[in-house]
Amino acid sequence: MIERARGEADRTHRAHEVDERMAVLVTQKNKVVAEMILLIQEIERDRLFRALGATSVTDYMRRRAHWQPSKTEKIVALARKLEHLPHLREALVRGAVAWTTAYIASQVATPGTDAEWTKKALTHTNEELEAERARSEGRTVVERVTLSVSPAQLASVDDAVTAVRSESTKSLSFGEAVVEACKRVVEGGGAGGSRARVVIHCCADCGRATRDGKNGCVEISRAELETIACDAEVVDIREGPAPVSRTIPPKIANFVRARDHGRCRVPGCKNRAHVNLHHQGGWRAVGHDPRSVYTICVAHHHAIHEEDLVVRTLAPGRFEFLRRDGGLLGRVDLDLPAEEAGAFRTEGHLLDVAEEAAVAVAALRKLEFRVAEARDLVTRAIRSIPVAHATADEILRAALKLTTFPSGVD
Repeated sequence: MIERARGEADRTHRAHEVDERMAVLVTQKNKVVAEMILLIQEIERDRLFRALGATSVTDYMRRRAHWQPSKTEKIVALARKLEHLPHLREALVRGAVAWTTAYIASQVATPGTDAEWTKKALTHTNEELEAERARSEGRTVVERVTLSVSPAQLASVDDAVTAVRSESTKSLSFGEAVVEACKRVVEGGGAGGSRARVVIHCCADCGRATRDGKNGCVEISRAELETIACDAEVVDIREGPAPVSRTIPPKIANFVRARDHGRCRVPGCKNRAHVNLHHQGGWRAVGHDPRSVYTICVAHHHAIHEEDLVVRTLAPGRFEFLRRDGGLLGRVDLDLPAEEAGAFRTEGHLLDVAEEAAVAVAALRKLEFRVAEARDLVTRAIRSIPVAHATADEILRAALKLTTFPSGVD
């Protein structure tokens, strides 16, 4: 036992020695780079690079230090910034911060905020400092993820990105499309399948919502919270342990899924995978009336809560779907099958509003209205007339009341 304790004490002592030596080496390294940065300032200020056969200080350092172009450009940029940031410059010279940390701080610091950002550089990791910088610039905090995949796996990623982009209502970057594909798996489950559990913490007083991430709590937007809350389990822990309640009772959820055949109800969308339940008007406002709840794919669900897709309630169980610019996608009667999502029941027969609208647009085109103008008039006209009267003739009459004929039309 004594020998074991002595061995552990020796190991601890050696660990501290190694750590102290490492700290010295890190400081020395930081000081060496800091000295190089001061020389870079002199080389650029006095244009000494010309006497050394280089076209610029960047060109000279690329040759002398054999740095990668990106590293050379960042260090030269830092050298230029430090001319006006004395606090950050002093911290770098004494080896208290690495040049990478100083570079991040220098991108946002000004002579007036030099001391503040130097303090952050001394106490924050590079990741934390990047997040602070993004928030100060009003940008979304982003994290870089690197994947190593086989060619076959990359093909699957590309297919997923292509599918998500084709269904999205807005332009997505590659990274945004990958995230959307992941969210569909987590939030949507499969056709009729269960959703993965995502834990969201929401403050009842301020409404701020967060979810746990690798690096701690991550704040989520109001739109994302409302999307998830449409079909979620709720536990109020303000007064201790509490029973679980649901935003949609199981019998209502089962009825809606069966009624809608597990298909997205947005006109023109045939998606049956990754489908959510959506409360039209917000679950707090409409309760659990099945006439206000319908199935919707993850992509269109996010579009609604982000207001890229606008839904108007015409009557209980009847809705019209519009793009952000007001363009009509179609109307839906929840009493009709999802396969007939663009149709309405009127006087015992089905009326396809989209088809009637197309006829009205064609008629306006013959009257020499431009395509965009004709579509805009028809969209506005459909909003102004009862659903039962949405024939091509009625739509055309309503459209013509909204404008005058183009010049040259009798």
